[in-house]
Amino acid sequence: MAEIALFHPGIMRHGGGESVAAHTIEALTDRHSLTVFSLDEPNVKELNKRHGTDIRPEEIQYQNPLPILNRTLRPSITVVNEFLGSSLQLDALASALIQAVTSYRSFAEYDLFFSTSNEFVTNTPVIQYIHFPIYSSFQHARFEPWAPSKKYRLYRSICRRVAGAEDMMNKGSTFVANSNWTANLVRESYNTDVEVVYPPVRTSDFDPNDWMEKEDGFIAIGRIHPSKKQKTIIEILDRLHKRGASYHLHLVGGIGSESYAAEVRKLAESRPYVHLEGYLDREEMVELVEKHKYGLHGRQYEHFGISVAELVAGGCIPFVPDGGGQVEIVGKRSQLMYENPSQAVEKILSVTGNQHLQRDIQKELRGHCLDFSTDRFKKKIQSLVSSELSGCN
Repeated sequence: MAEIALFHPGIMRHGGGESVAAHTIEALTDRHSLTVFSLDEPNVKELNKRHGTDIRPEEIQYQNPLPILNRTLRPSITVVNEFLGSSLQLDALASALIQAVTSYRSFAEYDLFFSTSNEFVTNTPVIQYIHFPIYSSFQHARFEPWAPSKKYRLYRSICRRVAGAEDMMNKGSTFVANSNWTANLVRESYNTDVEVVYPPVRTSDFDPNDWMEKEDGFIAIGRIHPSKKQKTIIEILDRLHKRGASYHLHLVGGIGSESYAAEVRKLAESRPYVHLEGYLDREEMVELVEKHKYGLHGRQYEHFGISVAELVAGGCIPFVPDGGGQVEIVGKRSQLMYENPSQAVEKILSVTGNQHLQRDIQKELRGHCLDFSTDRFKKKIQSLVSSELSGCN
């Protein structure tokens, strides 16, 4: 049994990164002693409910590496976002400050450090699970809409310098990515080998209805936020209706931006075929997905796309932007990938008008589900850690 330190700055937040953290904790506590470093104290009962894990409180220790951040960073988020014109949670800054502090202490009591929240610079052996290379200003400029601004580049430069990421490759790091797309970005950024471990998706929760019993409608899952492009998704439905295809749409997800949610709500209220469901309990979301034939995703360059994988697990055929890790979930099938709303409409009409093609696509996509299962993730993480520990001895 090894002593392992796991780092995740905001483990009680809602998101795919936190699901990775929770399932990593579950995987590691089966075999090792684990200490969680986070600004949030883990509420194990809530983590288990939210992510479907089976973590026992007595199996983990907790340390807040920088308590002052709780009092100073959270109130600063709104101010900084107004300055940058972005929607950040300041994870990169929080991570950088914590790394700067921890770099001055000894981690001799730990055999391994595991970051489930992107790059982490430390003098001890470390596995870094990368959702997106946060210290690479080059990649942010390519794939984030606010990144090209001088203010944002300055913010990222400060984070990188504070964390000590300038000499990251001298720290003996092992890089893991959430998709082949992300892995390529990490290779470009740090000139290093990268292993791909897809995030854990609770595929076993789904038992989809027979295809002919499903409703001719679309599900879009994601927090209501400009990056998720719900307004674009509604535009696609509008265009379908103008072409005589009377599909309906359910928008599922909590509010990520109050102002954007108000705009989406106004659009939904004026369209009888658009249903703004908001946040749904897990059981409600699963049932809704199982009952529908199609999915729509709007975010370009999604790093992976757990919600897209859930649509597939629920027996839906999802249509996604042509970019990011989400194309791997749909098997890079050109019929399911679009570059703009006009192209989305043409591809949707082509697929939905061919029953034989639909059944073939659904069967093929369902076959991919095992690649994203929680069991597969757990085994991959355990194998990765065992291999790393063997190399450290």
